[in-house]
Amino acid sequence: MEGALSPAWPSVHRGGDDAELAAGYLISRAEGLLKQCAHQGRRERPLSPRASRALGHLSEHRICRVPEPAVQALFAWADGLPVELRRDVPSPGHVLGLQARGWRCVSLLPESAAHDGAAGFDFLIHDLCHLGKFTDARYHLEQVGYFHALETLLADPRWQEIEASLDATWRDDRDRLGADMNGSAVYLFAVLKMRLKMAARRAHARARGAAPPSSGGLDEAELSTFRELETVLLDALGFRGTIRDAAERISARRDAEDAATVLQAHFAAAGRAVRDRRL
Repeated sequence: MEGALSPAWPSVHRGGDDAELAAGYLISRAEGLLKQCAHQGRRERPLSPRASRALGHLSEHRICRVPEPAVQALFAWADGLPVELRRDVPSPGHVLGLQARGWRCVSLLPESAAHDGAAGFDFLIHDLCHLGKFTDARYHLEQVGYFHALETLLADPRWQEIEASLDATWRDDRDRLGADMNGSAVYLFAVLKMRLKMAARRAHARARGAAPPSSGGLDEAELSTFRELETVLLDALGFRGTIRDAAERISARRDAEDAATVLQAHFAAAGRAVRDRRL
């Protein structure tokens, strides 16, 4: 995955100023796109009585097509969440590198032939919603631990050799998993395994010169291919003993609650270690 960060943290962090700039961009784009429909009325009570101008407006008014989690993320950003403000669309590797260190980014796209006002508005909403999910107190530390593990995996030569044999669909799936999904780390890991199973199915079919099945569980031959991939995956992650057993048992069916508890605790501890190095 190209674009991953160096071990250094982003050098600029202006919390309140950047969040105010993003709030102004959000209001301006909404007014440009929705005209008189942009403003949906006053709130019963302000979200933040000490907010600056644009944030103050969002504190007191609802804006059409702006979900509340996006607004809450803006105010959390203003209060000090580590966020990198950008004017472009970052690479998946860059986003993964940020999340592996407890950050996320928000992009204010300038209008151009590629990005009109609607695209910029929608992209900002997308980024703010992801910011809210990433910083959700229930899952934040375990997500940091998971993304740190994923970044470590993608840098491991053993895994890079495996990835060279997989197809572009897997690489697209992997990029989305590292940059465009947030939530429980156990869920994210289960989806990673599910996507790897589908990559194994396609690899097995490609080796036989056949089309892969479009549905159903893996057959024995496909499962054998997946187990080979999974072995390298877990080796590169450094999973041994109880953690490895839990990782092997995790699936999207959510049928291994004890394994999920072990894996969640592992990722949360890893995220806590990342946070402690930063402080």
